[in-house]
Amino acid sequence: MKKTRRILYLIILIFSLNISNALAADNIKKYPAPDVEKRSYSTTVKYNQNIYDAILKGLTNLQDKVDTSAYSKNADEVFNVLEKVLDDHPEIFYFDYENCSFWSNGILELGYRGNKETINSMRQQLNNKVQSIINSVITKDMSELEKEMAIHDYIVLNTKYDEESSEDHISSELIFTSYGCLINKLAVCDGYAKAMQLLLNKVGVYTIRVTGDGNGVSHAWNIVRINGKNYQVDATWNDPVPDSGYVRYKYFNMSDADIAKDHYWVKSDFPACNDNSFKYLHKADYVVKDLDYIYYSNNEDDYNLYKMKIDGSNNQMLTEDRAVNLVYYNNYIYFINYSDGGTLYKVKNDGTELEQILDNHVENLHYSNGYLTYHNEDLSKDEKMKLEQIAYEVENKEKFNEIFSSYKDWGQAKEVPRNKIWKISFNRSINSENLKDQVYVMDSSFNKVTDIDVNINEDKNIIITKKTPYKRGGLYYLVISKPIKDIKGKEIKEPVVMKFKVY
Repeated sequence: MKKTRRILYLIILIFSLNISNALAADNIKKYPAPDVEKRSYSTTVKYNQNIYDAILKGLTNLQDKVDTSAYSKNADEVFNVLEKVLDDHPEIFYFDYENCSFWSNGILELGYRGNKETINSMRQQLNNKVQSIINSVITKDMSELEKEMAIHDYIVLNTKYDEESSEDHISSELIFTSYGCLINKLAVCDGYAKAMQLLLNKVGVYTIRVTGDGNGVSHAWNIVRINGKNYQVDATWNDPVPDSGYVRYKYFNMSDADIAKDHYWVKSDFPACNDNSFKYLHKADYVVKDLDYIYYSNNEDDYNLYKMKIDGSNNQMLTEDRAVNLVYYNNYIYFINYSDGGTLYKVKNDGTELEQILDNHVENLHYSNGYLTYHNEDLSKDEKMKLEQIAYEVENKEKFNEIFSSYKDWGQAKEVPRNKIWKISFNRSINSENLKDQVYVMDSSFNKVTDIDVNINEDKNIIITKKTPYKRGGLYYLVISKPIKDIKGKEIKEPVVMKFKVY
């Protein structure tokens, strides 16, 4: 009888435990991830480091679940730490809130965009791109400010702001990520800010992402720390739309007071930015730079062209000409000169050698793959000019002046076909003696072109012919090195030189 009672007791106990476990399981609650407008984080609040480390490890290893039960079973706390992890690590572009939930037993379910094999491939692609960018724009001797400018300029010049997100879900989500900005080169403000944060932190410049409003619309930008001081920087608003290949600095390294004129954020959640040392940049409408100087023009000064050190010192005027659409290349600034009918000019970076290079009204001047590209208003067509050729001519100008200092210049370079035959006419009969030593063609390196025939036609015309066609795109000089004499020995022409290009 006792044995029967003991068995009955065990059955009742097991049954009771099963009921208790079932009831406990039924009491486990599922909490979906908060909507985007309810997600929050703060750079000034201390988070549970154990939860942080567990979530970071899970996201890095592409785990489906993370157990936080030993540290917290509070959904709000865990989701806040998750948001902090994601904010600190813009390289985690593949997380998906839509498939994320937290259970009251301390289990955080993680969601991802795409399968894990694809994600791993994309992560490697992003890592390689980050290193490639750093190798191309950063040098060991750069200051923090120079690193910031180099990365800021790279992102602005290489990213197109997505005004209409893609219909494809994954592609549409990627515009909010560092991957979308750096790999697809298409992003919205969040993508710009995350790319800035990722790259700058990689090169040792402390950078965080700020979320708030810009002109009343949800927006994201950055706070950077340069030489121990915090600054607000908005790369998105420094990128003109439509994308035109220009960099602005109107929202570069601003104080809280300055950026607050059109940006709103919860100031208590972020470090204060009180320094306004870079205020000089914010008024510049057109800006280019080299390693040491910034060159700029702005409406306040009637678009006169200035230069100054990157730190704002040594400000000086280069020219009073009204300079817009600036392009910097090989120690020269190219610009549209509205003091001379909107024609194309260049000036050396020390303010010397101001020169018109195209006597047409042009617009939309910018740099593209080694060319100056612009719209020729006089001809109503888009055109381009190879900068390397312009630079080569500049480098040879000193040598040209040395060789031809006593020669009369026949004026602006002419453009001629490859089979051009030159004819120089005189009003008296010409002495043909030693004519080939007096009349010849030189190439762009100032070497005589060997396959040139020089003949006299009808006693008064010199005919210059090249046996083989001139090189397309080549630069040449037609030279009369000594005064030509008539048949009586009287000089009838002074030494002259004419530059010509071959199309």
